Parts: sequence; C-alpha cells; structure tokens
Amino acid sequence: MTELKRWIVVSDPKAGQSPVVNVKLVGAELADLLGLNDKQRRDKVKERILKGLSSTAPGPKPPLEGGIYSKILVKILQDLASSKGMSLSKLIEELKKNNDLYGELIERFSKTITTKIKEREILPLAFVNPKLIEKLNAEHYIITFRYWKDKKNREKVNITALVQPDETIPENEARTLTDVMIDKIGETEVEVEAFRAKAWQIVLDEAVGSKLLGLKIGDEVDGSIIGLDYVKLRITGGSDATGIPMHPGVPGPVKKKVLLSGPPGFHPREKGERRRKMVRGNVISDGTVKRDKMVQINVAIIYPEEKQ
Repeated sequence: MTELKRWIVVSDPKAGQSPVVNVKLVGAELADLLGLNDKQRRDKVKERILKGLSSTAPGPKPPLEGGIYSKILVKILQDLASSKGMSLSKLIEELKKNNDLYGELIERFSKTITTKIKEREILPLAFVNPKLIEKLNAEHYIITFRYWKDKKNREKVNITALVQPDETIPENEARTLTDVMIDKIGETEVEVEAFRAKAWQIVLDEAVGSKLLGLKIGDEVDGSIIGLDYVKLRITGGSDATGIPMHPGVPGPVKKKVLLSGPPGFHPREKGERRRKMVRGNVISDGTVKRDKMVQINVAIIYPEEKQ
C-alpha cells in the first residue's frame, strides 16, 4: 500500500496587508531561469548563487542566496566536489571561472529540484524584479500568482512560488517553470494577479513530520522545518487521513464524538444549531490504522509583536 504523505499548511497573518499587482506570468525552462543559455544572465545568476553559499546573515533570504534552494545546492555541491576529488572550497573557486563545471552543477541541481517540486516538497521557483517584491512586501520571498479562468464564476488557479530577485526581469513580469504553468493553467503566458502569499502547502519529510507527534495546538516549532529558519510557527490545527479535524477544546491524543456549536468540525446552518461530531484531540498523534494518521498540520507564522 502507498504510504500516506504528511503535509503542512502555512499561513502568514500579515499577508492580508499586501496589495495586489497585475503582472504577466511567463513560463521558462529551468535551464533558462538559472542562466545556462545566456552568458549575461548566467554570470548574474552564478554570482548570486556563489554569494548565497557564503551567506551567514540572519533573516529572510532569497531562495538562491541562502534560502531553501541554496541549502539543496550545498548538498549537491558536496556530492559534486567528492566526485571530482576536490574540497568544497576548491570547487567553488573553480565554479567562478569554469562554465562547463557550472553547467554540470546546474544540471544536477535541476534534476533534484524538479523532483522535489513534483513531489511538492518545495515550492516552485520564480524570478521577479526586486521592485515587485518590495511593492508586495513579500518579506519571505513567497508570492502567489492568481490566474482567473472565469471571474464571473469565481474559477481561479493559484501558483505560489519562492521568488528570486532579478533586475533583468521587467517590473510588470514574472517568470516561472513552464511545466508548472502547463500543469496548473495549461498556458505558458498569462495575465495574473500577484500578492504576498497568504498560505501555502508543502509535503514534509517523514522524519521531520514524525517529530511533530506529541505536540499540541498552540505549541511553537522552529520554522526550519519549512525552510524559514528565522521564524517560529504556531500549531493551529490539523486533520487525519479521513478529514477529521483536531479540536483545541478536546485535550489529549484522542478521537471521539463531541457536541459542537461551531468550527472546527461543524459549521451550523442555523443560529444556535448544535451537532455531535467526530473530532481529534488537540495533540498531534497517529493511530494504529492508516486512516488515523495525521496527514495535515496547520501552522501560522509568529511575528515578534504577537508573542506574549
């Protein structure tokens, strides 16, 4: 039987303050985004990547300059250095002047992140002008691009991406992976609304997800589990494989029916309506059967002023 994956849904309480900006979203191959096929672009992207490998400054970082993509790149660099019989520092020096070696690095990198994006372990990559990031106040470098299929019927598609600043991209344009656009929208060039991401979802590594077992609603965890090393996350809820939600008012790692007058677990249609519904307790726990596994865990980013 296929193993159930555990995922995490992250919400950003400050995202509602972000404006909405209309931009053109254009699909591109990953090799083009990473500058393999254009000398001027290659040199700029390479410079950002090499700068990011030595970045130790605290706080939010672009995906290729100390963010989650950069961390994946470091692992690939270590493997490449080993295969070449070089130290990591020597390999980095060689990369500065050897474009063939850079091409080999990007090829390995592309295969890895393409797989991780398909498995939904990381958000897709997009390149945008730094002014757009500033305008949207996207401090975590995460932007949602919303495409309206039919506004009248409220039919829309969202692509949430980790964005890399790039001065060569026009301010009213964004570029992301062609495969992602084809899969989500069916086109490679569309007009979209861009805004700071309000929420996004990624699949957790099973080892990381298992570490959340035993924690309860209201507990805090380190943001490094989703690549945000500089923030804390507060657990706000979750649900199991059958969709039964956790309830903050039910203590312990239990599963039982309780009388509810509102969410989570029940949305009354009439004023004063109450129903007995099955809920999970406020502690993250896996049962002994597959359907009882906690597959979704909801968290919210905590900002300093929110701390008690």
